[in-house]
Amino acid sequence: MSEFGVQTALVRLLTDARLRRATLNGDLRPLTESGISTDDALTVLKIDRDRLEIFADMITAQRIDDLQNMLPITTRLLGTRLLEIEAAFREEVVPRFSRRREYALAFGEYLREEFERKEPVPAFLMDVLNYEMNSLELFERRNDPVPVSDAAKIEKIDDQQSRFKIRIVRPSTNCTLRLKYDVLTAISQMRETDTFVTPEQQPGFLLLHVNSSGSIEHDRINVATARFLDLCDGRNDLGTIISRLAAEYGVNDELAMRDFEAKCISLCKSLAARQIVYVVSDRLCTKSH
Repeated sequence: MSEFGVQTALVRLLTDARLRRATLNGDLRPLTESGISTDDALTVLKIDRDRLEIFADMITAQRIDDLQNMLPITTRLLGTRLLEIEAAFREEVVPRFSRRREYALAFGEYLREEFERKEPVPAFLMDVLNYEMNSLELFERRNDPVPVSDAAKIEKIDDQQSRFKIRIVRPSTNCTLRLKYDVLTAISQMRETDTFVTPEQQPGFLLLHVNSSGSIEHDRINVATARFLDLCDGRNDLGTIISRLAAEYGVNDELAMRDFEAKCISLCKSLAARQIVYVVSDRLCTKSH
């Protein structure tokens, strides 16, 4: 018997309802097949059954509270369904998450799959979930290393020939979210009151990004900006990005092309100034936030 083994078995029992039921009914195979020794499993079984259930209920209550803190608008919109859905999630997913945010993210992925199979009620709940999930994921990546812009490359960004030697990199600390509804209005209302008004259907794009203080900010962007950002993968040089966008938007004549290039360069400079993208040299360097 080992103290670590007993603790591991206890954690598994308290967080996995199916495993707990099987073990308390005398079936030790789920525990032993997961690497727990028979001696450690038998030691855990000596704990009073009622006490185990009480502790398990306490952990469940804590996880519900965590979900409400990390996915606040989503869980409010789910209302009384939250408990039922969370229980179903624990039945289907083996909860091996060491951190609370990992549990919330896994639960969010479970919801996404459910909503893809059946449209959620209210219908804009998927947009709200995606907004809160992406915000959580960005917060997890807030300290990820980011590229270092090359000052010499930035100075040459207006030079047409140099653009094919300049790479534009988008860091992992921002993402684009495609929405069907004006959920920002709904989220703002729900943060201030206990009620919500169904937002208007307003397809669009939202740019989520980590600011210098580590907080998540958002900006509405148009489809052209969203597409430009999609191409800033570090593999495409600026010249290629502009050429591909021009082809997608059907820009053919010389005068229109000059105007289009100028708009792309202006957008690139604006995004680089806000550190949404980085202008890098052939040797990509990174730094931590």
